[in-house]
Amino acid sequence: MSIPNKQGYRTSEFWLTLCCLIFGMLLASGVISEGSNAEKIVAFGASVLASFGYSFSRGMVKKAEALSNAVLEEDEEDPE
Repeated sequence: MSIPNKQGYRTSEFWLTLCCLIFGMLLASGVISEGSNAEKIVAFGASVLASFGYSFSRGMVKKAEALSNAVLEEDEEDPE
């Protein structure tokens, strides 16, 4: 018995991260507004941090899923 887990594209974190990435890249490229180089660098940095944050959170979910599945498999093998 395994615990069901949502696919990555079905989570709210994915969609929020995607919106942040798109908005940040549009700001960084100057499509939305003309800004200084410092503003563009900050927008690009925020986009990168959003993607790293999402990747880290998905990794933690996958790790927790693997650990819980391992525990469930051990319980099924050892009924006591």
